[in-house]
Amino acid sequence: MANPFTILVEDGLPLFDVAPSATATVFELPASGPFPAVVTPVHSIGPTQGWGVRVRWSTSGALSPLLAGDWVVTLYMDRMGGGPFSVPGGQQTTPLIAATPQAYAVDFSFPAGAIPAGAYRLAVTITMRGPAPGHVPGPLGGVGDGPLLQFY
Repeated sequence: MANPFTILVEDGLPLFDVAPSATATVFELPASGPFPAVVTPVHSIGPTQGWGVRVRWSTSGALSPLLAGDWVVTLYMDRMGGGPFSVPGGQQTTPLIAATPQAYAVDFSFPAGAIPAGAYRLAVTITMRGPAPGHVPGPLGGVGDGPLLQFY
């Protein structure tokens, strides 16, 4: 599977669009700071290397300025030969911004050694939910089947 990889978004709102260019990229973190200006995709991550995932998508449409709520971005990993693995810190929420067009980017960072050695398949989901207190799931969701990653 490619890295970066596409996140397929299915939307059910008229006059609101999520661009088909939603992507996620797995990368190594530089020693000098939390996020590089330019993300270089990787597939193998060493025992002393921090790593991260950058998720990007954009929205547009006449309904955009009227929406409220959040986006929930979740990372899932499946260990080859070991079943599901819960990614520590693998979920983030970002506010839905009432503007059109609007670009979103969510960055996850993980320290070296956060994932035990092995091979893992990564998946990413993006879900829209309404504002508090109910947080009712919105009619939008996306899923991306990521690359096979080696942690050694």
